[in-house]
Amino acid sequence: MRHPQCLELLDTEDKLRAYLRDHADELRKVRAVLLLCELPLTDAS
Repeated sequence: MRHPQCLELLDTEDKLRAYLRDHADELRKVRAVLLLCELPLTDAS
């Protein structure tokens, strides 16, 4: 099975862990990093 280089749609740790668990046999040598890319909105006043 061929996997993309970047899985941007896995936007939560739960989704990432589920994906890694479901595809563990195919992803034995793959390492994943979950980066939080969005900052919380704050009041600018």
